[in-house]
Amino acid sequence: MDIKFSLPITFSYHAIFKKKLLLFFFLLALLGTLVLYAIAVGSYDLPPESVLRALLGQAGGPIHTVVWNIRMPRIVAAIVSG
Repeated sequence: MDIKFSLPITFSYHAIFKKKLLLFFFLLALLGTLVLYAIAVGSYDLPPESVLRALLGQAGGPIHTVVWNIRMPRIVAAIVSG
């Protein structure tokens, strides 16, 4: 009769948990990148520095309107529904 010595189940669980956590943060970073891309690209293209200023509340005029009244509601709806 062979006796197999294996690691306790907690070691396997922690290894799988670390992989899932790493995947979660990778997907979260990818989502953030895609959100910034979705804000910047459209029929009214915005440069990255204008997008960042608008997100920080320092932009005015049409940039603020495009980012907060048109693109952000669309992006939030896509994230919530998807």
